[in-house]
Amino acid sequence: MKKSVLLCISLVLVVFMVGCSNTKNESKMTTTNNTTTTATDSSKSIAIVTTEKSQYPVNVSEIKLTVKNNSKNKLYFGEDFSLEKKVNNNWSDVPKTTKISPDTICKVDKDKSFDVSFDIANQYSNLDKGEYRAVVELSKDKNDLSNTTKVYAEFTLM
Repeated sequence: MKKSVLLCISLVLVVFMVGCSNTKNESKMTTTNNTTTTATDSSKSIAIVTTEKSQYPVNVSEIKLTVKNNSKNKLYFGEDFSLEKKVNNNWSDVPKTTKISPDTICKVDKDKSFDVSFDIANQYSNLDKGEYRAVVELSKDKNDLSNTTKVYAEFTLM
């Protein structure tokens, strides 16, 4: 009987230890599906960025992004988003045709969401069909937007 109990306890411990060793302690970003990216800090989600849809027509003029703050702090970002395209399984910057200076700094309070429009038509021209992602740079300090964590919202242009 004692051997059976010890064997069961040993099996439970082995299963628990194997399960714990398979978890990753990610420190920045994880793509969770084709429209959402989560920024993490010590395995705790600090923000999620989503697009309204996963697919848009190639001539879309703007895309609505939602930034959800899961952290204990306020998060800030400028409205000058960038765009990347997936080429040969690598993400490449898409050059802007018009640069927008970010006059507005957006604030997302803890446990709140903030909707913002990404004006693609005025910043980029002649986009092809393919997989893209909007890049949002989040900061904990509204006076220092140079120290940021990038999060991505993926979508497809059809």
